[in-house]
Amino acid sequence: MRKSKILLSALVIVLMLVSVCACSDNGASNGNEVTFSLTVVHADKSEKEFEITTDKSNLRQALEDENLISGTESEYGLFVTTVDGETADYSKNESWWNLLKNGESSPTGVDGCTIADGDRFEFVYTIGY
Repeated sequence: MRKSKILLSALVIVLMLVSVCACSDNGASNGNEVTFSLTVVHADKSEKEFEITTDKSNLRQALEDENLISGTESEYGLFVTTVDGETADYSKNESWWNLLKNGESSPTGVDGCTIADGDRFEFVYTIGY
């Protein structure tokens, strides 16, 4: 009985370690630098490209370090209202910034976006849905 408890405890520890390792990403969380691109599509449809190298693993942190985004805090994180100096105001004309990661709409905001080397992000000024 004692051996099975020890074995079970060891198994639980191993599974916990495996799950922690499996949840890690190829981002910069280990202090290494990663490079990613950001395209900003402004209201007038002009595009501006940025190539960013950072040691951050989170998109919000990296873009705030570059002074490229700002917004208001919410219970879900930062609600981005300004990108590259242009503000979207939903209350005036239903405009907002659509965040895409590697060509697809991001299921999370900037707080939940991790960065991996070679990622492509876009902020697209959008009116309505």
